[in-house]
Formats: sequence, structure tokens, C-alpha cells
Amino acid sequence: MIPYPLLKLSYSKKINLTETNTFEKSIPMVLKNQIQGIYTNTTTSLNFLQKNNQNIKLVLSNNLPKRKETYSLATIHHPQIIKEFNSFLFKKQKFILTLKKKYQIK
Repeated sequence: MIPYPLLKLSYSKKINLTETNTFEKSIPMVLKNQIQGIYTNTTTSLNFLQKNNQNIKLVLSNNLPKRKETYSLATIHHPQIIKEFNSFLFKKQKFILTLKKKYQIK
């Protein structure tokens, strides 16, 4: 999902936007100068580059709009799945905190 301020710049022809399905697909595009930059989740991109031993300098911009990403689980037809997931979240709080710390997720 493209943040509104970037869409506004795109509509006014001040920037051109190219979308990819994954961060991994955008890396070769930057390296080949097909695009000038990547708008992505900072933590995700740093973890990917570190995990894949990519020796790429990542320059972060504080001027671009930021958004906090969240995920939800919803179902009308399978309420038991929600109950099981809630139970998992409650029972595995320490494990979840460990994962958040490991991957620098707030």
C-alpha cells in the first residue's frame, strides 16, 4: 500500500512509482539503476540484507512518510480459530517477546 503523500507526488508527476510484490524483487532493480530507491519497512529490509549477506549500503530517509504496520486475524465462519490463536498468544507471550526482540519488532 502506497502512503498518500507519495501518491500525491506521483499524481503530480514529481516522482514515478514502481510496485513489486516483495522487497527481494526490488533489490536487483536498484542495483541495475532501474529505480532510485525502495520504500519499505526498515526492520524487514535490514533483516533481509543481514540474513542474506547482502553487502549493500542502505541509506535511510527520515523525510519519507512512515506508517505503523499491524496485522489482524478475522473470520466469521471459524470462531474456534480465533479462540485458538488468542490462547496461543496468551500462552506463548515469552516466546513472542523473544521473537520481537530478535527481529527488532515493536
